[in-house]
Amino acid sequence: MKRFLLVLLFLSAGCLGAFSQTPAPTPEEDRDVVKITTNLIQLDVTVTDSSGRIVTDLKPEEIEIYENKKKQEITNFSFINAESKTVERQLVGKAAPKNKPLMIPQPPLKLRPEQVRRTLALVVDDIGLSFESMNAVIKTLRKFVDEQMQPNDLVAIVRTASGVGASQQFTSDKRQLLAVINRIKWYPGGKAGVTAFAAIAPGISKNIRPPSMIGKQPDEDVKEAEDERQNRFQLGTISGINYILKGMRRIPGRKSLVLFSDGFGFQRDGGVNSDVVTSLRELADLANRSAVIISTLDARGLQPLGLTAEDSVGEMSIQEVQSNLRARSTELFVTQGSLDFLAKVTGGVSIKNRNDLTLGLERILYNQASYYLVGYQPDEKTFDPAKLRFNWIDVKVNRPGVRVSFRSGFINRRDTNNEGFAAKPFTPKAQIFEALLSPFSAGEITVNLTPIFTDTERQGSYLSSLIHVKASDLKFTDEPDGWKKSVFNIVVAAMGADGTVVDSVSREQVMRVKGPTYERLMRDGFVYTIPFPVKKPGPYQMRVALRDGATAKIGSANQFVDVPDLSKERVTVGGIILQNVDDKQQNTGDGMPDLSQTDYIQNTALRQFRSDSALFYNTTFYGAKPDAGKRPQLKTQVKIYRDGKEIFAEPETDYIPAAGDDIKRLPFRGAVRFANGLPPGQYILQIIVSDLLAKEKYRIQNAWTDFEIVQ
Repeated sequence: MKRFLLVLLFLSAGCLGAFSQTPAPTPEEDRDVVKITTNLIQLDVTVTDSSGRIVTDLKPEEIEIYENKKKQEITNFSFINAESKTVERQLVGKAAPKNKPLMIPQPPLKLRPEQVRRTLALVVDDIGLSFESMNAVIKTLRKFVDEQMQPNDLVAIVRTASGVGASQQFTSDKRQLLAVINRIKWYPGGKAGVTAFAAIAPGISKNIRPPSMIGKQPDEDVKEAEDERQNRFQLGTISGINYILKGMRRIPGRKSLVLFSDGFGFQRDGGVNSDVVTSLRELADLANRSAVIISTLDARGLQPLGLTAEDSVGEMSIQEVQSNLRARSTELFVTQGSLDFLAKVTGGVSIKNRNDLTLGLERILYNQASYYLVGYQPDEKTFDPAKLRFNWIDVKVNRPGVRVSFRSGFINRRDTNNEGFAAKPFTPKAQIFEALLSPFSAGEITVNLTPIFTDTERQGSYLSSLIHVKASDLKFTDEPDGWKKSVFNIVVAAMGADGTVVDSVSREQVMRVKGPTYERLMRDGFVYTIPFPVKKPGPYQMRVALRDGATAKIGSANQFVDVPDLSKERVTVGGIILQNVDDKQQNTGDGMPDLSQTDYIQNTALRQFRSDSALFYNTTFYGAKPDAGKRPQLKTQVKIYRDGKEIFAEPETDYIPAAGDDIKRLPFRGAVRFANGLPPGQYILQIIVSDLLAKEKYRIQNAWTDFEIVQ
């Protein structure tokens, strides 16, 4: 589309007034809601009535707290009503209307830590889920992202078998979460089989689970080997959750981890499995010190414990059948018990025997929205170093008909300010690694990251990572002859949907400048451009972290990009190039300014524009379907958002290609002029394209980029 589309963006006085007043931030409650130190034990307590509603009017004298059965004097008491700070909760469980129009996804908010209202890790125990349970979990996760997830939610979807830290996937971007869900698969080599319980059949011991034992006659050696196998899987699940908790501990505020699992057993060789119990207590201690609530959702739903159509008992005696049915009931009771324990000791909710997992998840999230902070000062026995032990906590509410959820204890480790779990890393490598994996951008050094997807006939598909660094945030030392020197480390990584590093670049950079070049760097900063050849399509998260060698200051940024599969010939919007132009620039003869006078790499990487100028955008449409005349039938629309609200929408327009345009790579350019000016702040530009010749489910595609208006 060779012509430019110039759009004047007018805002009414009312709209301008609304957006020109930046709302004052809500005073934050103590972000470290849970404290386990030698000076203060402070825990979050949830109280609900008989109908499951949050009780909001408790008085300090109605609540009692005990440590190892000894009553403690309450020194801290407050109620945190987090529910009132969230957007209106969406109703779930309603049938979707028939023939509903195709929805255009809204760009996600770029959240700052103080804007986050819920931090959720939805953990899929793919080590231990059966095939049936996995299907139910995937449907629940999709429904949550589509219908329940709120704009200010920071969410991660993580698998216990993936070995990926939670902080590698926390995002408010629904595209990224759906990409993760699409890659969740049943793990056939795991602890569970196709169904929740093994079918009863002759020659299969009641104490041995398929699939490894089907068709084998059990003996004690085989049984011992199977028990050991099950134990490894159970400890593997717990280890995976532990790793996720370590990824969450540095995220501020109260956090929730919801575990979708078929449970794991406490028993081994007819007794208590001490390995599992010890691991669960360590897990609970880490969760409680990290302000993470663990809730559990038994993915098996309501299970029939009698005979089923899969059971083959024709050749079995009544005693054998009854023995196997008892073993099935015992297995359900024991595995649910482990989920109950994990939720109880961390103040969470355990959902079981419920077929509608979506409603179960909604109840969990509601139950954790508001809570009381209750604290007391521990005595010297609490952290007695003579013996490592688990200090049990009990909370009682002197009001009939209420249910209390609270953290049931912690290990008596001396951690003033929780330094053993939340201390900042001290080594340069640890600092830059943490910044690279954090869900938030580190702000000591201002870094902007813009990945641009491009496909050319000669070079194929590649991602160009444009990295803008505010040079004035770096320390430059004086050298002879007026030279200025700065040394910094920079790491750029491309991660796949499963969190694995697909490609990375790490280097130490020495920068020496002087005179006008130094002055220009101080004023405009500088841009790195790092190309990444795309080996295969799919979702990627680009991350960059930079550390100043002289001051140890850190800067980081991350950006999600979904690399399309161009072989499927579906219309796709490529990377968006931005340029900032004022009225003083010369026209080229087609009514538009001379864009060659602007630095499009600098503009696109920094994405800061003046309110009295014009914002030019440039992208490419790939994979449009041609009609009989080998021409596309596309419609386009451009929208602008601020704070998650649409403030401008251009009317939908027919796309008219120029003669000679490549149908596989159609250029699209346009401009938005801020006629009355926009107030300073963060905005999002969204480009939408509709292919009228495509199937309905692939008809609408879009891309967006954020930018900032400055004075």
